[in-house]
Amino acid sequence: MELEDRFFKSTEVADILGVSLRTLYRYMDSQKIDSVQLPSGRHRFTKKQIEGFLYSSGEPLMQNIPNNSQDSGNRIEVNTGMDLPQIKQSDSQTGYNKPSQEPNQSSAPASTQETEEEDLEKELDALLKSLESEDDEEEISEDFIDKEEEPQNVLQSEPQVVAPVQNESVSPTQSSNFSSASSILEETKEVEPTNNLDENEVHYFYCPYNELRAIARIIKKTADDNNKTYAFTLNAGISLYFPLDPFSLIHFYIAKEDLDFWKENLQLRESSTADANLGVLLTSGPAFENLQEVSGLKVVSKAILMSNLRSVGNNSLLSEVENKM
Repeated sequence: MELEDRFFKSTEVADILGVSLRTLYRYMDSQKIDSVQLPSGRHRFTKKQIEGFLYSSGEPLMQNIPNNSQDSGNRIEVNTGMDLPQIKQSDSQTGYNKPSQEPNQSSAPASTQETEEEDLEKELDALLKSLESEDDEEEISEDFIDKEEEPQNVLQSEPQVVAPVQNESVSPTQSSNFSSASSILEETKEVEPTNNLDENEVHYFYCPYNELRAIARIIKKTADDNNKTYAFTLNAGISLYFPLDPFSLIHFYIAKEDLDFWKENLQLRESSTADANLGVLLTSGPAFENLQEVSGLKVVSKAILMSNLRSVGNNSLLSEVENKM
Protein backbone atom coordinates (compact mmCIF):
# COMPACT_ATOMS: atom_id res chain seq x y z
CA MET A 1 0.00 0.00 0.00
CA GLU A 2 1.38 3.40 -1.02
CA LEU A 3 0.61 6.03 1.64
CA GLU A 4 0.09 9.71 0.89
CA ASP A 5 2.46 12.24 2.43
CA ARG A 6 -0.04 13.88 4.79
CA PHE A 7 -1.47 13.71 8.30
CA PHE A 8 -3.64 10.66 9.02
CA LYS A 9 -6.40 10.49 11.65
CA SER A 10 -6.43 7.78 14.32
CA THR A 11 -9.35 6.03 12.61
CA GLU A 12 -7.46 5.98 9.31
CA VAL A 13 -4.32 4.55 10.91
CA ALA A 14 -6.38 1.88 12.71
CA ASP A 15 -7.88 0.85 9.36
CA ILE A 16 -4.44 0.78 7.70
CA LEU A 17 -3.03 -1.45 10.45
CA GLY A 18 -6.19 -3.56 10.59
CA VAL A 19 -6.65 -3.05 14.34
CA SER A 20 -9.20 -1.33 16.57
CA LEU A 21 -8.76 2.18 17.97
CA ARG A 22 -8.26 0.76 21.47
CA THR A 23 -5.37 -1.35 20.21
CA LEU A 24 -3.88 1.67 18.42
CA TYR A 25 -4.08 3.64 21.68
CA ARG A 26 -2.26 0.81 23.47
CA TYR A 27 0.52 1.05 20.88
CA MET A 28 0.72 4.82 21.55
CA ASP A 29 0.81 4.31 25.34
CA SER A 30 3.63 1.77 25.00
CA GLN A 31 5.43 4.08 22.52
CA LYS A 32 5.40 1.48 19.77
CA ILE A 33 4.11 4.13 17.36
CA ASP A 34 4.81 7.86 17.40
CA SER A 35 2.23 10.57 16.76
CA VAL A 36 1.89 14.33 16.48
CA GLN A 37 -0.36 16.02 19.04
CA LEU A 38 -2.21 19.07 17.73
CA PRO A 39 -2.96 22.13 19.92
CA SER A 40 -6.54 20.86 20.18
CA GLY A 41 -5.24 17.70 21.87
CA ARG A 42 -6.03 15.33 18.99
CA HIS A 43 -3.37 13.04 17.60
CA ARG A 44 -2.33 12.79 13.95
CA PHE A 45 0.14 10.47 12.25
CA THR A 46 2.59 11.13 9.43
CA LYS A 47 3.42 8.72 6.62
CA LYS A 48 6.90 8.27 8.11
CA GLN A 49 5.50 7.37 11.55
CA ILE A 50 3.12 4.76 10.11
CA GLU A 51 5.82 3.17 7.95
CA GLY A 52 8.27 3.33 10.87
CA PHE A 53 5.83 1.20 12.89
CA LEU A 54 5.67 -1.47 10.18
CA TYR A 55 9.15 -1.39 8.65
CA SER A 56 12.80 -1.22 9.54
CA SER A 57 15.37 -1.18 6.70
CA GLY A 58 12.56 -2.00 4.27
CA GLU A 59 11.31 -5.03 6.20
CA PRO A 60 8.43 -5.44 8.69
CA LEU A 61 9.13 -5.03 12.40
CA MET A 62 7.75 -8.32 13.72
CA GLN A 63 7.72 -7.12 17.34
CA ASN A 64 5.35 -4.29 16.33
CA ILE A 65 2.80 -6.68 14.84
CA PRO A 66 0.82 -8.48 17.60
CA ASN A 67 0.58 -12.26 17.61
CA ASN A 68 -2.84 -13.88 18.16
CA SER A 69 -4.58 -10.52 17.81
CA GLN A 70 -8.04 -10.42 19.42
CA ASP A 71 -9.20 -7.34 17.56
CA SER A 72 -12.65 -7.57 16.03
CA GLY A 73 -13.33 -6.88 12.38
CA ASN A 74 -10.21 -7.02 10.21
CA ARG A 75 -7.44 -9.03 11.85
CA ILE A 76 -3.72 -9.23 11.22
CA GLU A 77 -2.14 -12.63 10.68
CA VAL A 78 1.59 -12.87 11.37
CA ASN A 79 3.61 -15.35 9.35
CA THR A 80 6.78 -16.88 10.71
CA GLY A 81 8.76 -15.36 7.83
CA MET A 82 9.25 -11.70 7.04
CA ASP A 83 6.15 -11.29 4.82
CA LEU A 84 3.98 -8.21 5.00
CA PRO A 85 0.89 -8.42 7.24
CA GLN A 86 -2.17 -9.63 5.34
CA ILE A 87 -5.82 -8.95 6.04
CA LYS A 88 -7.58 -12.13 7.07
CA GLN A 89 -10.31 -13.18 4.63
CA SER A 90 -13.29 -15.40 5.19
CA ASP A 91 -13.19 -19.04 4.12
CA SER A 92 -15.81 -18.38 1.41
CA GLN A 93 -13.42 -15.87 -0.22
CA THR A 94 -10.23 -17.93 -0.01
CA GLY A 95 -11.81 -21.22 -1.01
CA TYR A 96 -10.07 -23.12 1.78
CA ASN A 97 -12.06 -25.49 3.93
CA LYS A 98 -12.27 -24.96 7.68
CA PRO A 99 -10.36 -27.54 9.73
CA SER A 100 -12.66 -30.16 11.15
CA GLN A 101 -13.16 -30.22 14.92
CA GLU A 102 -12.67 -33.29 17.04
CA PRO A 103 -16.04 -34.87 17.76
CA ASN A 104 -15.42 -35.03 21.52
CA GLN A 105 -14.16 -31.48 21.77
CA SER A 106 -16.75 -28.86 22.76
CA SER A 107 -16.02 -25.32 21.59
CA ALA A 108 -19.35 -23.74 22.58
CA PRO A 109 -18.15 -22.02 25.82
CA ALA A 110 -15.03 -20.62 24.15
CA SER A 111 -17.06 -19.49 21.14
CA THR A 112 -19.62 -17.74 23.37
CA GLN A 113 -16.91 -15.96 25.35
CA GLU A 114 -15.13 -14.90 22.17
CA THR A 115 -18.38 -13.54 20.72
CA GLU A 116 -19.09 -11.52 23.87
CA GLU A 117 -15.56 -10.09 23.85
CA GLU A 118 -15.84 -9.20 20.17
CA ASP A 119 -19.23 -7.50 20.73
CA LEU A 120 -17.80 -5.43 23.59
CA GLU A 121 -14.75 -4.55 21.51
CA LYS A 122 -16.98 -3.43 18.62
CA GLU A 123 -19.09 -1.24 20.90
CA LEU A 124 -16.04 0.45 22.42
CA ASP A 125 -14.40 0.91 19.05
CA ALA A 126 -17.60 2.44 17.63
CA LEU A 127 -17.71 4.85 20.58
CA LEU A 128 -14.09 5.88 20.03
CA LYS A 129 -14.67 6.37 16.30
CA SER A 130 -17.73 8.55 16.96
CA LEU A 131 -15.69 10.67 19.37
CA GLU A 132 -12.84 10.93 16.84
CA SER A 133 -15.24 12.17 14.15
CA GLU A 134 -16.84 14.89 16.28
CA ASP A 135 -14.55 17.66 14.98
CA ASP A 136 -17.27 20.30 15.30
CA GLU A 137 -17.92 19.61 18.97
CA GLU A 138 -17.11 22.50 21.30
CA GLU A 139 -13.50 22.28 22.54
CA ILE A 140 -12.97 21.35 26.17
CA SER A 141 -10.49 23.46 28.17
CA GLU A 142 -6.85 23.06 27.04
CA ASP A 143 -5.89 22.30 30.62
CA PHE A 144 -7.17 18.72 30.36
CA ILE A 145 -3.57 17.62 29.58
CA ASP A 146 -2.14 14.26 30.60
CA LYS A 147 1.07 15.17 32.45
CA GLU A 148 2.68 13.82 35.60
CA GLU A 149 1.71 15.45 38.83
CA GLU A 150 1.45 14.33 42.43
CA PRO A 151 -2.01 12.83 43.05
CA GLN A 152 -4.54 14.77 45.04
CA ASN A 153 -4.97 13.89 48.70
CA VAL A 154 -8.06 12.07 49.79
CA LEU A 155 -10.74 14.58 50.85
CA GLN A 156 -11.36 14.60 54.56
CA SER A 157 -14.72 15.19 56.16
CA GLU A 158 -15.04 18.34 58.22
CA PRO A 159 -15.60 17.51 61.90
CA GLN A 160 -19.06 18.22 63.20
CA VAL A 161 -19.38 20.24 66.40
CA VAL A 162 -22.04 18.94 68.76
CA ALA A 163 -23.46 21.40 71.28
CA PRO A 164 -23.30 20.13 74.88
CA VAL A 165 -26.60 19.26 76.55
CA GLN A 166 -27.34 21.12 79.74
CA ASN A 167 -28.44 19.18 82.80
CA GLU A 168 -32.09 19.72 83.69
CA SER A 169 -34.26 18.32 86.45
CA VAL A 170 -36.84 15.80 85.24
CA SER A 171 -40.05 14.88 87.02
CA PRO A 172 -40.94 11.18 87.55
CA THR A 173 -43.75 11.43 84.95
CA GLN A 174 -41.42 12.95 82.38
CA SER A 175 -38.79 10.32 83.15
CA SER A 176 -41.30 7.55 82.41
CA ASN A 177 -42.28 9.16 79.13
CA PHE A 178 -38.64 9.59 78.14
CA SER A 179 -37.91 5.93 78.89
CA SER A 180 -40.77 4.83 76.65
CA ALA A 181 -39.68 7.14 73.84
CA SER A 182 -36.07 5.98 74.21
CA SER A 183 -37.03 2.32 73.83
CA ILE A 184 -38.98 3.14 70.64
CA LEU A 185 -35.95 4.97 69.21
CA GLU A 186 -33.69 2.04 70.00
CA GLU A 187 -36.04 -0.33 68.13
CA THR A 188 -36.08 2.05 65.16
CA LYS A 189 -32.30 2.12 65.07
CA GLU A 190 -32.19 -1.66 64.91
CA VAL A 191 -34.55 -1.73 61.92
CA GLU A 192 -33.19 1.19 59.87
CA PRO A 193 -29.49 0.91 58.84
CA THR A 194 -27.40 4.04 59.26
CA ASN A 195 -26.00 5.77 56.20
CA ASN A 196 -22.23 5.73 56.55
CA LEU A 197 -21.49 7.09 53.05
CA ASP A 198 -18.58 9.53 53.15
CA GLU A 199 -19.17 11.87 50.20
CA ASN A 200 -15.63 13.23 50.50
CA GLU A 201 -13.95 9.84 50.11
CA VAL A 202 -12.09 9.41 46.81
CA HIS A 203 -11.99 6.04 45.03
CA TYR A 204 -8.98 5.84 42.72
CA PHE A 205 -9.12 4.12 39.32
CA TYR A 206 -7.12 3.84 36.12
CA CYS A 207 -9.01 4.47 32.88
CA PRO A 208 -7.32 2.94 29.78
CA TYR A 209 -7.90 5.88 27.46
CA ASN A 210 -5.12 8.05 26.10
CA GLU A 211 -5.57 11.48 27.70
CA LEU A 212 -7.68 13.37 30.22
CA ARG A 213 -9.51 15.38 27.55
CA ALA A 214 -10.72 12.16 25.89
CA ILE A 215 -11.75 10.71 29.25
CA ALA A 216 -13.79 13.83 30.10
CA ARG A 217 -15.54 13.68 26.73
CA ILE A 218 -16.34 9.96 27.14
CA ILE A 219 -17.76 10.62 30.64
CA LYS A 220 -20.11 13.27 29.18
CA LYS A 221 -21.23 11.11 26.24
CA THR A 222 -21.77 8.03 28.41
CA ALA A 223 -23.84 10.02 30.92
CA ASP A 224 -25.94 11.70 28.21
CA ASP A 225 -26.62 8.42 26.39
CA ASN A 226 -27.64 6.56 29.57
CA ASN A 227 -29.40 9.36 31.51
CA LYS A 228 -26.79 9.34 34.28
CA THR A 229 -25.75 12.29 36.44
CA TYR A 230 -22.13 13.31 37.01
CA ALA A 231 -20.25 16.45 38.06
CA PHE A 232 -16.58 17.42 37.87
CA THR A 233 -14.87 18.93 40.90
CA LEU A 234 -11.46 20.16 42.11
CA ASN A 235 -8.92 20.78 39.28
CA ALA A 236 -11.09 19.14 36.61
CA GLY A 237 -14.03 21.41 37.44
CA ILE A 238 -12.06 24.60 38.10
CA SER A 239 -10.06 24.29 34.84
CA LEU A 240 -13.31 24.77 32.92
CA TYR A 241 -13.58 28.29 34.36
CA PHE A 242 -9.97 29.50 34.02
CA PRO A 243 -6.56 27.97 33.04
CA LEU A 244 -4.64 25.90 35.59
CA ASP A 245 -1.23 24.28 35.71
CA PRO A 246 -1.23 20.81 34.08
CA PHE A 247 -2.66 18.04 36.25
CA SER A 248 -3.00 14.28 35.86
CA LEU A 249 -6.11 13.36 37.88
CA ILE A 250 -9.79 13.98 37.10
CA HIS A 251 -12.13 14.13 40.10
CA PHE A 252 -15.86 13.74 39.49
CA TYR A 253 -18.98 12.83 41.45
CA ILE A 254 -21.36 10.01 40.53
CA ALA A 255 -24.44 8.56 42.23
CA LYS A 256 -23.41 5.89 44.74
CA GLU A 257 -25.66 3.27 43.09
CA ASP A 258 -24.00 3.89 39.67
CA LEU A 259 -20.46 2.86 40.60
CA ASP A 260 -20.64 -0.54 38.89
CA PHE A 261 -22.12 1.07 35.77
CA TRP A 262 -19.21 3.50 35.43
CA LYS A 263 -16.61 0.84 36.20
CA GLU A 264 -17.97 -1.30 33.37
CA ASN A 265 -18.51 1.44 30.76
CA LEU A 266 -15.18 3.21 31.33
CA GLN A 267 -13.27 -0.09 31.72
CA LEU A 268 -11.98 1.08 35.12
CA ARG A 269 -9.64 -0.91 37.30
CA GLU A 270 -8.86 -0.04 40.91
CA SER A 271 -5.49 1.65 41.24
CA SER A 272 -3.08 3.24 43.68
CA THR A 273 -2.99 7.02 43.87
CA ALA A 274 0.34 7.03 42.01
CA ASP A 275 -1.05 5.21 38.93
CA ALA A 276 -4.62 6.56 38.95
CA ASN A 277 -5.99 9.07 36.44
CA LEU A 278 -9.55 9.15 37.86
CA GLY A 279 -10.75 10.03 41.36
CA VAL A 280 -14.39 9.01 41.80
CA LEU A 281 -16.50 10.47 44.62
CA LEU A 282 -19.86 8.93 45.52
CA THR A 283 -22.89 10.99 46.50
CA SER A 284 -26.43 10.26 47.59
CA GLY A 285 -27.59 13.57 46.13
CA PRO A 286 -26.20 16.69 47.89
CA ALA A 287 -23.24 17.09 45.52
CA PHE A 288 -25.66 17.27 42.56
CA GLU A 289 -27.51 20.31 43.91
CA ASN A 290 -27.10 23.56 41.94
CA LEU A 291 -24.96 21.97 39.20
CA GLN A 292 -23.36 24.30 36.65
CA GLU A 293 -22.75 23.57 32.94
CA VAL A 294 -19.50 24.92 31.48
CA SER A 295 -18.35 24.13 27.91
CA GLY A 296 -20.97 21.40 27.80
CA LEU A 297 -19.71 19.66 30.97
CA LYS A 298 -21.41 19.43 34.38
CA VAL A 299 -19.55 20.97 37.34
CA VAL A 300 -20.44 21.01 41.04
CA SER A 301 -21.55 24.29 42.58
CA LYS A 302 -19.05 26.89 43.73
CA ALA A 303 -19.89 26.03 47.34
CA ILE A 304 -18.96 22.36 46.84
CA LEU A 305 -15.77 23.33 44.95
CA MET A 306 -14.64 25.61 47.76
CA SER A 307 -15.53 23.02 50.39
CA ASN A 308 -13.45 20.40 48.58
CA LEU A 309 -10.50 22.78 48.25
CA ARG A 310 -10.63 23.51 51.97
CA SER A 311 -10.68 19.78 52.67
CA VAL A 312 -7.47 19.17 50.69
CA GLY A 313 -5.88 22.33 52.09
CA ASN A 314 -5.27 24.03 48.72
CA ASN A 315 -5.54 27.61 50.00
CA SER A 316 -3.84 29.24 47.00
CA LEU A 317 -6.31 27.72 44.52
CA LEU A 318 -9.15 28.48 46.94
CA SER A 319 -8.19 32.16 46.80
CA GLU A 320 -8.23 32.08 42.97
CA VAL A 321 -11.69 30.51 42.96
CA GLU A 322 -13.02 33.17 45.33
CA ASN A 323 -11.65 35.96 43.12
CA LYS A 324 -12.35 34.58 39.63
CA MET A 325 -15.63 32.66 39.98
